Amino acid sequence: MRAILTGASSGIGLALARELSRRGYELALLARRAELLEQLASELKTKTLPLVCDVADRESVREAVRRAHEHFGGAFDVAIANAGVGISGQVAKFRIDDAEQTIRVNVLGMLYLFDAVIPAMIEAKQGRFVGVASLAGLRG
Repeated sequence: MRAILTGASSGIGLALARELSRRGYELALLARRAELLEQLASELKTKTLPLVCDVADRESVREAVRRAHEHFGGAFDVAIANAGVGISGQVAKFRIDDAEQTIRVNVLGMLYLFDAVIPAMIEAKQGRFVGVASLAGLRG
């Protein structure tokens, strides 16, 4: 089994990577922080490819998925969109740039991943998508 996971360098993504490796999954790990990805990859027992990627950048995601497909020799069984940001603060300090970044990472980042993996999954006639959310999304 093979999985591709965004936001793999910390939090939920880090825990997911460890658990999936424990279950025998080969993993493509995507995140922005190279040093944390390398550290994680070195501790996992299964075949792992750490890829620096900004999910808010469509071309960065496409390139990471292309490299992962090439490295593993085909489609992923599971694509997990886990990367996310949460910017909190007082309404008086609201910044539209922060809201736009949240949308780029949390919404478009998920869609960019799914868009990049769909063609290979269709060709393989298999594949599943997982979107991860946290309780932070329920706070006002």
